[in-house]
Amino acid sequence: MVGLPRRRRPHPFLREPTLRGARGRHGSVREPRDTNMHCRVCKSENLDSNKFCAQCGAVLTADPVIQAAIREEIQSRLRDRNVVEVEVAEKVLGRISTWVKWLSSIVGLNIIILGATLTYLGVKSFDDIVSQVRASAEKNFGARLDKKLQGLQTQMTYLASSEQCSDNVADSRECHEDYPTGCSKSGRYDAYLNYLKNLTPSAPAGTVNFLDQAAFDTLNTNTPSVLGQGNNHVTYKDQLGQMGEGKQFGLVGYLYYYESTGAESSNCELTGPDALGGNVDFHIGIGFDQSLAGQVNMNTPSKPPKQLQQQSVIVEMTPHYRAQFQPSAWTLANLKPALGHRVRVVGQLLADSEHNKPSDNCGLQGAADQGAADQRSRCWRYSIWELHPVTSFEYCRNDSCTESSGNWIHLG
Repeated sequence: MVGLPRRRRPHPFLREPTLRGARGRHGSVREPRDTNMHCRVCKSENLDSNKFCAQCGAVLTADPVIQAAIREEIQSRLRDRNVVEVEVAEKVLGRISTWVKWLSSIVGLNIIILGATLTYLGVKSFDDIVSQVRASAEKNFGARLDKKLQGLQTQMTYLASSEQCSDNVADSRECHEDYPTGCSKSGRYDAYLNYLKNLTPSAPAGTVNFLDQAAFDTLNTNTPSVLGQGNNHVTYKDQLGQMGEGKQFGLVGYLYYYESTGAESSNCELTGPDALGGNVDFHIGIGFDQSLAGQVNMNTPSKPPKQLQQQSVIVEMTPHYRAQFQPSAWTLANLKPALGHRVRVVGQLLADSEHNKPSDNCGLQGAADQGAADQRSRCWRYSIWELHPVTSFEYCRNDSCTESSGNWIHLG
């Protein structure tokens, strides 16, 4: 509501509690708070009053929906304890059967040695065997339960994290301080997808695996066809993770075009007012065909020929990442010298599932079929798989650079 003070939420990447006497942006003194709450997802310590984890962005307070889901999961698992009892019995019988066969082949001194060995190991009776097997089985049961509950907590966290924007989000900085998964006027968007988009990983210091066009073809083929239907990214997070989502990769190609985007929920639907695009993503198209690089629109890079769009893999420079790591170097003006040239880009691999539809994604099966002329003419990206956020961007002035050569030029 207009006129009401804006509700502040903790930034997911703040690392230190507020000190006594520290003053806020409006001059108010912040009182110290205890730090005795631990995140169930990443185990880091948090302020008592935090709603979100300062390290990973997970919800700290126990939402009633989450509590109900956890209770149901625990009850379901406890009903399965009889499975553990069966496992115990089977293992005990199997071990006894093995020992009987073994003992039947041993005579004299060997039996004495066996008895001494078992005594040394603490096995003095049949009850000891049962107790040891039971302890092992229950330990495994507890580990499986903890893993399942942690996965459930993570899933429920992001399902419950989509939010409506307040009326006074001033800029990208305030957006990402207050809304770890972004926000929208309607409050309906894929919170887990936005959470991934808003991460700020450092550029990798070690070896990076590079993706070529064939690698993106494989990603296109293996992408779940229903991904993106009903904000369901978190449902497929394990499958997408096995395909590489969340890890940093590189690609070498040619800069076909770039532009500043419009309002997106990941950036709290901000659009300006700054002319430099400080509140929005820089949407960059990279292609693998050098012959097409001669068709780039040097006068208006944001308006490429349709063929270049459809052959482009997207990489995104986010405002949150630019402000934190490259506030002056990563600008639209500094991208101009790289236009049409060979570039080397590193970033987090991500499937932008909201574009997994024929009108956007040329990589969908059938989008380029003979009988899908309308879809073929409308789609504007080679794949929904992109590098987002970009963590490193370089270009080669004479286009002779390779993945591992050292003559690349850093942007800016």
